[in-house]
Amino acid sequence: MKRIVALCLWMICSCIGTQAQTIFYSNPQDFNVAKDLFEIGGWAGDRLAIFYTQKNESYIDLYDEQMNRKAIVSLSFMPDKPKQITLIPTDNKLILLYSSMTGSTEHFYAALLDGQAKLIGKPKMLDEQQQNFFGVSKIRYQFVTSENRQRMALVAYQVRDNKLQYHIILIDQNLGTQSLSGKAECKNNMDVEQILLQDNGTVVLNVSDLSSSRDQSVSTGSVYTIRKSEGRNEVTIIPFELDKLFLSGLFLKEDMTRGDQLYFAGFFKGSSNGVIEGTYMGTLALQNGNTPVRGNFIPFDTSMLRNYKGRDRRLLNEYRVKDIVIKNDGGCILTAEASYSVTRSSNNGMYNGGFYSMGFGGMGMASTSYTEYNYGDILIMDFSNTFNTNWFNAISKYQRTIDDYGTYSSYNMLNSGAQLVFTYNDIQRNSTKLQVSALDMAGNLQEKDIAATMKGNGIWLPKMSVQTDNKELVIPVVKSNKKIAFARLIY
Repeated sequence: MKRIVALCLWMICSCIGTQAQTIFYSNPQDFNVAKDLFEIGGWAGDRLAIFYTQKNESYIDLYDEQMNRKAIVSLSFMPDKPKQITLIPTDNKLILLYSSMTGSTEHFYAALLDGQAKLIGKPKMLDEQQQNFFGVSKIRYQFVTSENRQRMALVAYQVRDNKLQYHIILIDQNLGTQSLSGKAECKNNMDVEQILLQDNGTVVLNVSDLSSSRDQSVSTGSVYTIRKSEGRNEVTIIPFELDKLFLSGLFLKEDMTRGDQLYFAGFFKGSSNGVIEGTYMGTLALQNGNTPVRGNFIPFDTSMLRNYKGRDRRLLNEYRVKDIVIKNDGGCILTAEASYSVTRSSNNGMYNGGFYSMGFGGMGMASTSYTEYNYGDILIMDFSNTFNTNWFNAISKYQRTIDDYGTYSSYNMLNSGAQLVFTYNDIQRNSTKLQVSALDMAGNLQEKDIAATMKGNGIWLPKMSVQTDNKELVIPVVKSNKKIAFARLIY
């Protein structure tokens, strides 16, 4: 039956050329969406590795190309309730990064597995931290991985007494570690918005001021680079020159052809409570130079603004840059999405979350308030290497869900090199359909829904999908509160 479904989908999708050609489904498996965790790793040799928990046990399933499960590996070394999980495939091995609680202490570990997900040696403890009576930690910990998966790191930081305090554990593919700890000047109203890790071990922190206004506009931003140099920690602080303008966030992307350069982008406005007017973008040299930041304030094309005339101002103002695609000629493509959440009060103490709250909400009387999650259009803008606008396009969508943290909303972008393929849910009142929109390098867009309604196939989670190959995406599909499957889409 599964082969018949895959064949039908192939016939449907082949009619749209640039979109999904083949879909393979795994068998549904037990999974409590309110309690269990999963993490899509990727290909370790000829097996696709997916981590998940089930009844306080941890497993890695290994699949072949048709999503037939070839092995279920029990991870007996894992704690009962792991917290942060990162699964990284490297050639014929897997690296599992995770944390666990013992009393009020959180421990952070790295484990090395072979291609069959069998443990090599013992898990390595990286660090630990204490939580207070309320289960809150002043120091934030985050696992990060370099773009080429050559390096991993556990980054701990806090801003206190006008200092950025950091403790970084660099991890190589054999679990060899190197530690960097120290302090750097940083105002108390600053916070870390993004962390990048380069293959050479340099940690890049995107630090910005998110408390300068009531709508969380950014008025001050800097990039901190932290590296080990001649046995000492070297910290460089590169400020952005915003000319008294405000940003709605700032996004960094490493230039993989030049390890000493980053691209950055965000949307600017003239006042903290104004409306975004254009794009602030450019390049940043990580090595010391006379002009480390080359930024440009580029007003929006007037024809693009006309598309939003009369529409919800808040959605226009809630756009954030989600990714930067760097082109071979030095130009780039920005992708952005509008989203916001709002808490509302119900009149009679009841709310109905609908099907899209499955596993994360539903009908109840425990509260007289509910949180509404709204995700709007996807905006795509193409720029030349001199940062002039070549073209822009938009994928129209409106996703509104209740008390589900936006789990089924937003999108995934797959970069095949020749196309950008966007996968997202068309959420309606009683059903959801998986949509695919393919954008070529000239800005032409093709759109098609490729999945049946929720009742037939379950609810897709595009936001949690992972690109596992050049033209391949693995998407989790929630079948019910107690079942999950995984779909492999080949474009």
